[in-house]
Amino acid sequence: LRHTITEHHSPVNSIAFSPNGQTLASGHKWSLQLWNIANGKQNKYNSETLYKSEIQSLAYSPDGKILAGYHPFSLLNIVLWDTSTTEKITSFNGRDKNDRNGNIVYHTGQIVFSPNSKKLATVGVDNTLRLWDVTTKTGKSLIGRFRRDVFGNHTDEFKGHADKIKVVAYSPNGQMLASGSDDKSIRLWDVHTRKPKAILQLYR
Repeated sequence: LRHTITEHHSPVNSIAFSPNGQTLASGHKWSLQLWNIANGKQNKYNSETLYKSEIQSLAYSPDGKILAGYHPFSLLNIVLWDTSTTEKITSFNGRDKNDRNGNIVYHTGQIVFSPNSKKLATVGVDNTLRLWDVTTKTGKSLIGRFRRDVFGNHTDEFKGHADKIKVVAYSPNGQMLASGSDDKSIRLWDVHTRKPKAILQLYR
């Protein structure tokens, strides 16, 4: 045992190592925090926590430049941070929806970066897998911010599952996405055509 981090004041929902292995990000009920792996202490520049709200899922981009988090209790529930400055880059709606009673139905919070760090895959409660461009800059104009916050930099949709998607993974070469669903199937998607290459389903 190298370190025990006990400074959290609520259950830890998610953790993610930075690609260089020097930092650990942790998301819990009240905030997102960054920890120095060498000494187990909270990073100095993050002494007031990076984000003061609940974080359910975390993912570092493979190049280590972006940290993504899923925050379920907000309309703009996908948040991106610049890891060099710890400043928020943007936030956008990862497609939750309202039920018949008007209550928001949240998705599973799955977020996965492409191997080249240019795309982010997310899932929605509408059984759809989506890709987002995390490299596009939208500018600081009011119209640009509104468009980014409402629509994000949404690029592609993958539809076909009959129930909620629970897990997502990229192939190492970035050419395929795999998604597992409550419909008891795994779909392998061609990233470029958005068509399923195969449907893996066990028949008994």
